[in-house]
Amino acid sequence: MKSIILIFFFLLLPMGLYSQYISGNIIDKNGQAIEYANVILFSAQDSTFINGTVSDTAGYFNIYAFGLDTSIIKISSIGYADKWLECNTEDMGVIQLIQSSYTLNDVIIKGNRPSSQLKNNALITNIENSSLSKIGTAKDVLGKIPGLFEKDGTIEVFGKGTPLIYINGKKVRNNDELNRLSSENIKNIEVITNPGAKYDASANSVIRIKTKKQLQDGFGFNISSKNQYDYYYSGRQQLELNFQKKDLELFGILSINAEKKRYTINAQQQTASDTLWNLYTNNRKCSKDRMYMGKIGFNYLLNENHAIGAYYQIEHSVQNERSLTSSHVFANGNVYDQWNSSGLSKAKGSPNEANFYYIGQFNKLNIDFNADYLRSKITNNQEQQEVSENYESRTITTSNQNNNSLFAAKAILTYPVANGEISIGEEYTNTSRTNIFQNTESILPNSNNKIKENNWGTFIDFSNQLGKVSFNLGLRYEHATSDYFVYERKQDSQSKVYDNLFPSFSISMPIGNTKLSLSYNSKIKRPGYNQLDGNTYYTNRFHYLKGNPLLKPSKQQSITALLSYKWFYFMANYQHTKNIIMYINQEVPNNPKIAFVTYENYPKSDNLTLFCSFSPSIKWWHPKLNLGLLKQWFRSEYLNETKHFNHPISLVQFHNSFTLPFQTFLQLDGSFQGKGNNQNMELNNQWKFDLNISKSFFNNRLDIIIDCKDIFDTYQFKPNLYNGNLSIKQENILDSRSYSVTVKYKFNHAKNKYKGNGAGNTEKNRL
Repeated sequence: MKSIILIFFFLLLPMGLYSQYISGNIIDKNGQAIEYANVILFSAQDSTFINGTVSDTAGYFNIYAFGLDTSIIKISSIGYADKWLECNTEDMGVIQLIQSSYTLNDVIIKGNRPSSQLKNNALITNIENSSLSKIGTAKDVLGKIPGLFEKDGTIEVFGKGTPLIYINGKKVRNNDELNRLSSENIKNIEVITNPGAKYDASANSVIRIKTKKQLQDGFGFNISSKNQYDYYYSGRQQLELNFQKKDLELFGILSINAEKKRYTINAQQQTASDTLWNLYTNNRKCSKDRMYMGKIGFNYLLNENHAIGAYYQIEHSVQNERSLTSSHVFANGNVYDQWNSSGLSKAKGSPNEANFYYIGQFNKLNIDFNADYLRSKITNNQEQQEVSENYESRTITTSNQNNNSLFAAKAILTYPVANGEISIGEEYTNTSRTNIFQNTESILPNSNNKIKENNWGTFIDFSNQLGKVSFNLGLRYEHATSDYFVYERKQDSQSKVYDNLFPSFSISMPIGNTKLSLSYNSKIKRPGYNQLDGNTYYTNRFHYLKGNPLLKPSKQQSITALLSYKWFYFMANYQHTKNIIMYINQEVPNNPKIAFVTYENYPKSDNLTLFCSFSPSIKWWHPKLNLGLLKQWFRSEYLNETKHFNHPISLVQFHNSFTLPFQTFLQLDGSFQGKGNNQNMELNNQWKFDLNISKSFFNNRLDIIIDCKDIFDTYQFKPNLYNGNLSIKQENILDSRSYSVTVKYKFNHAKNKYKGNGAGNTEKNRL
């Protein structure tokens, strides 16, 4: 397969060599790339339209000239003056556009692009110079982007789950990276709902964040302090340093995050057998977290065609959690037992991560290479004391240690062909995870298991433009081996080999002022390493948790249609999934009252997602109304009957941005998620209102942000799960209402321009 793809690639190279096309690089006066600029080719003889294209995210364009000896090119972008150039050469070199402006009441108003625009199968939202740039962090901004919302501290794409997130092409490993990125440093955000072959086959959706670049040489810094109050105090202190001298950039980050939270989980567990068992628990927890992070790196521009860079990042986290639990057990409605328990959990983690990248251009051949290394050790020691009325009081002491390592490399070659480009790439990932579990009292079995995985993937991706129609074709092949070990002995029945092909296709076109896009892709969702973990974990006398080493990956096929017209955006997505990974109850022989919860593959599920966004601009008021509907077709067995989980989930988001005098911005947002089904769960209504006020001082050097989340303290998560003979109803009570004050001061600083894309990105999520 690898050889066939390489042969195909080199057969296409002569097409590019003998094609007559014109290329160039569009920049602004600061040398920053101007992406999505319109490039139109006219005949020099009669000025008739010949062809058109747009610049890519790096400002480059290639346009087919149809054999013309001379031609005229018009380059335009909103906010910049049009530029006309006569050309009779293939390489136009660097083309600089001048920003346009006009004066109104002594205030300079610069032209702004629309807040959101559809580009192929992606929605691009511009953040720079908007009210969202003053909201706080990247995570705060993402919650305001059409189709995105925050759920339990995680950003999700409506109907697509948790996305892969990139900052300047580098994969985001955890939410702390989003919290460390200031919203003021973000240029734009791209949401891809149906990613193609360039991305890992498990990427169901992708978010790409592009930051602003350093404006001038010298030393710069950015210091910020966020102080948050809910029931307890939490704080984040961060210092960013940056030094740039001509083609060399050095950067570093120091961050300290201290967080204290409390939450309560009320649960009702019902297990039906010959006896109807009901367990009622009230679990109150208080956690105290502290995390330290340091990062150093460099970028070096060897020349205008070659750049290298590297960074090293180290973290250390400590988490202490105390819990108090009261439980009541009923058998056929009669009191069976009652017990109280107290628990203490101490967890420590020390991940180390490094990345190296090289980006180069040889004539028209572009090379993008990344190598990643990750190593972490996480220990979690727990002690739980139980005092029961009918059973002997006991103490359960457990120790769990995870050792993770990852090495990954990724290379992409890109070459212009006709009026588009072809990319061919390879990615290799080697991952190892060792899990050592011990229980002092021998109530639970001790275990030592290890998972080693190797994943090799190759892809070919071709994009082109025929007149106003743009299209993309992609094919990705992945070969993966997963070896499972118990006490260093390989388990053949739990080890697997996978070979899969993943095709993708997209087409987009404008019809007047309306932009349309249609795409298809095939994806895979591999089980997380926690889901494959064969250890048994203790919750209480009636509830155990365990992974399943026999889990298979889920396979998905998706069709997505996108439409945009001025300030209106619409998405429709249909997804068919096989081998869904879901929670199930595994009956315990001779002890049916115990709920033994694990994971299992379920045959299939179908989902339909509809989403639309309205974002008009009314002078100083910028409202945005988002409406969504998620409908699934899913059924599962419950109490020896087929139970249908087909109730749709509705979503309503109403964002309001107000631009006030004296560099003051106000955000007032409301969101509502209606009850419905997600797999074999029933979800209840959720709603909240947020308020954000920001003001800048001293020529935007000093920012003060006041933020209130969930003003009315209403955002609670209440899932109900049904499977087999088990039902679990939960009420998670969190201190979701919080108040924070953030103070930022910056000097000659903008986000660094690190170009590393990272490798093995999906595997990092699974660790």
